[in-house]
Amino acid sequence: MIMHPVVASNLRAVGYDPISQTLRIEFHNGTYEYYNVPEHVITS
Repeated sequence: MIMHPVVASNLRAVGYDPISQTLRIEFHNGTYEYYNVPEHVITS
């Protein structure tokens, strides 16, 4: 999964894997993964 840096006060980076439909969000205090996220949610 390619992570893309984000310029925000609480976020570090975000990434999405369309094969597993996993959204990963890296905060400054931890990382969260969300599963079964349809690609249209990411691209809209």
